[in-house]
Amino acid sequence: MTVNRVEGGIFTVMVIGIGDPHDPSLATSLGEQVKRSPDFFADAPVVLDLKDCLGCTAAEDFMELGAGLRQHRLIPVGIQNASALQQRAALAAGLAPFPASGGGARRGAARTEAKANAPPPRTRLITRPV
Repeated sequence: MTVNRVEGGIFTVMVIGIGDPHDPSLATSLGEQVKRSPDFFADAPVVLDLKDCLGCTAAEDFMELGAGLRQHRLIPVGIQNASALQQRAALAAGLAPFPASGGGARRGAARTEAKANAPPPRTRLITRPV
C-alpha cells in the first residue's frame, strides 16, 4: 500500500530582481551570468523579486518572462515583493507568492509611510548575563 504524506522542507532558490521585464538587457545579462557557471544555474528554481518592477501586471507578462528564463535553464517558481495586481497576475500564471526579503510582503504606501515616520528602535546595553 502506498502512503501519501505531506512534509515540510527548506530549499534554497535563486532570486532575480526584475526592473523592466521587457528590457532586452535582462536576457543579455542573464545569459552572461549563466555562461560563467552553467552547472550552477542548470534547472535552478527562481523567485522573481518585483520590488522595483513597474510591469508584470498580467499573466502574459509572467508567461513571457518565464519563457525567457527557461531558455537559460532557469525555472520560475514564484514571486516576492509584489503589488496586489502583480500577485494576482503571477498566481494566474502558476507562480507562488513567496515572503518578501526582509520580512513581510509589500503592503502599500500607507504602511511604508508609517514606517518611515516611526522613531528608530532604542538600543539597550545589557551588563549582566542573560
